[in-house]
Amino acid sequence: MTLVSICRRRALVHKWLLLPSITIVLCQSHLSWSHSKTLTTPPLAGYEAAIKAGLNERKLGYTGHAIDDFLKASVLAQTPEQRAQAFLYASGSQIRLFRYQQALRSADSALSFAVEAHDDTLAGAAYNNRATVYTQLGDHELAFDAVKEAVRLLEHSPRRDHLARALLNYGDTE
Repeated sequence: MTLVSICRRRALVHKWLLLPSITIVLCQSHLSWSHSKTLTTPPLAGYEAAIKAGLNERKLGYTGHAIDDFLKASVLAQTPEQRAQAFLYASGSQIRLFRYQQALRSADSALSFAVEAHDDTLAGAAYNNRATVYTQLGDHELAFDAVKEAVRLLEHSPRRDHLARALLNYGDTE
């Protein structure tokens, strides 16, 4: 039995009971419920779609889902730069959820792919995420070493926002 036929039957029953306004509400709610179930998000088509989905999920506060999207993006990535970026996003999101062991693994993966790609900006950002984790865990010596390396790598980077975050971490570790 289709949704339309169910709504028509309810309309006839409610017509006889002199409740047409309820019929309209019921049918509209069933249609909208059915409509929302069929318009789910399509599966991720590629790296860009996965990153975009992750950024959107994180923006909406669904950080756990964002991590899943970023890790999917790391698998779908075609270049070391893309893999490094995906792991960097995952690491930052894991830090937000206090998943420090996972964040360190993701930051290490981002760092290795950034080094492979010869991308100092991504490598510096990965070191900065490592410094953030070490600071949160109270290991200030490792945090200081990581943030020093982050600042060194980011000094000439066009991404001044990454350098600013590294300098803030540097001030926290001194």
